[in-house]
Amino acid sequence: MELSECEKSAKKLKELIDSDVVKQLKGANEATTRLLIIDEVLSILGWSKEEFNPEKVTSVTNYTDYLLTIDGEKRLVVEAKKIDKISPFPTSIRHTNYTNRYLVRHCGEDLKELIYQAKEYCSEQGVFYAIATTGEVWIILTIAIKSQIGWGDQKSFVFHTLEDVAANFNEFYGLLSRNAVKDNSLEKNLQTYPQSNPK
Repeated sequence: MELSECEKSAKKLKELIDSDVVKQLKGANEATTRLLIIDEVLSILGWSKEEFNPEKVTSVTNYTDYLLTIDGEKRLVVEAKKIDKISPFPTSIRHTNYTNRYLVRHCGEDLKELIYQAKEYCSEQGVFYAIATTGEVWIILTIAIKSQIGWGDQKSFVFHTLEDVAANFNEFYGLLSRNAVKDNSLEKNLQTYPQSNPK
């Protein structure tokens, strides 16, 4: 039986996790993290190199790390940091969904800075959604408000490690694959309140 696109992608991700690449990234700088992990994960999700648009300049002379586009339409900002920049969340507060407010208030200064940086770049680019990632941790955020829900109450998804991504790959793929984003997966999944997880 032929594998689905999601199953093929899950297999590629497992091969990446099992390779020596991830082990070599401890202490690596941001550029290396992006080249060896983030670019690869985006490719696994079906994004072509032409749709990555790395280092997109903003009007305040800063640069987004990636601006993902589909058919020329801006869809998603990706802000990257080196692999150990964001501390792992304590297991006592590890969930899939959080509010933006909770992440900013309770998950460390580095993550707070990364979220606000992504928020600024999304505003500059006119994009509603962002990924904040170290290649290991993947955080999917609503950055701009499209509904009556205030920014602090908007839902975020957090995949805490690459192993967490692999274990929950159907959800990860269903949110961030090119085809899913084209079908408005982020609008469908992020424009609602989190259910029974930290606020």
